[in-house]
Amino acid sequence: MKIMIAGGTGFIGKHLTACLLKRNDEVTILGRDKNSIRDIYKDSVEAVCWNELSSDILRKYDAIINLAGKNINEQRWNETFKKEIVESRVSSTETLATLCSTLGADAPRILNASAVGFYGSTGSYAQQPMPVDEHWQIPASGAVDFLSGVARQSENALTPAIKQGVQVTIMRFGVVLKMNQSMLGKLAIPAKLGLVGKLGNGQQWLSWIHLDDLLAAIVFLLEHPTITGPINLVHPAPVRQAEFIRALAKHYHRPCLLNMPTWLVKLLFGEMGEAVLLGGQNITSAKLLHHGFTFSKNSINDAFT
Repeated sequence: MKIMIAGGTGFIGKHLTACLLKRNDEVTILGRDKNSIRDIYKDSVEAVCWNELSSDILRKYDAIINLAGKNINEQRWNETFKKEIVESRVSSTETLATLCSTLGADAPRILNASAVGFYGSTGSYAQQPMPVDEHWQIPASGAVDFLSGVARQSENALTPAIKQGVQVTIMRFGVVLKMNQSMLGKLAIPAKLGLVGKLGNGQQWLSWIHLDDLLAAIVFLLEHPTITGPINLVHPAPVRQAEFIRALAKHYHRPCLLNMPTWLVKLLFGEMGEAVLLGGQNITSAKLLHHGFTFSKNSINDAFT
């Protein structure tokens, strides 16, 4: 397949590109700087800049995978950074959706990254079921927090393409886990020192997916073009945050004795801490399972092996 990846220089993008190249797919990385792309990938991929993009360029691809977006955990949130989070997701999606809409039936498929934050924190809505699957619709009253608002805006930006019959799959990611990388990379040293513990009361839900399963799920979606609409890319068994921390500490044969109270999380991390560290979603992957996808990890403990 001939595939374009927007956001291909990030954590997930690098691993996905390597995965697709092993399959002998032709990969193009869409980004802001060709030199940065070539520094990472040499001649193994084609590089295209956003300002070069046109419908004629997109016409030759089988699929576009849009992973573009600022890392929400990069810093403490302020109004400027929150605006950057929104714009980094919405603008890239709008650009791709608008160009593809002009191609109609000749457009490549769009696999667009979103997040399970779309559903709001568990219990945000009185009628919200637990766990939540793709069939549950957020009430028309709108988003209940910043992250659900970001997800809704980025997904709504796909509307021009959907209206013109472009095949669009919305990938709602959970927390992506990979030992010694990303989130688990940041936790490795504290865990080895026995300095990890629950945040707040530890009862907030963590909907997670191991990177191996995430990549396999994206390939699965590429190979099953009839699967469109929202897809939750999460493990079928979400865990409480306290259970996650206990499993991580057990992996390193260290105790799990610490506790960071809610007030301290809010003081240190502000709104980001309240939303990301103290909030959570109890999400299940109903559509992936329905279509026959099999997860390689059986439990949260497998994610640390």
